[in-house]
Amino acid sequence: MQAGCFVGGQSLLIFACLFWKMPPELKGNAGGLIFWIINIILVAASILQVAYLASFKPSTKGSMKRN
Repeated sequence: MQAGCFVGGQSLLIFACLFWKMPPELKGNAGGLIFWIINIILVAASILQVAYLASFKPSTKGSMKRN
């Protein structure tokens, strides 16, 4: 959890600095930028969750009833 907050905070800081220093003709719509940042965070979180859950092997012992 702490690593996720750290990475999210660092990413926000980096993107904010880049956006702040950009010349006006290169700046995009701030609403669009926020939209893409939120989507990137959600996609990254989904990928990390799948990778984390894939590391667990399901146990079939005891889950099947024998007659």
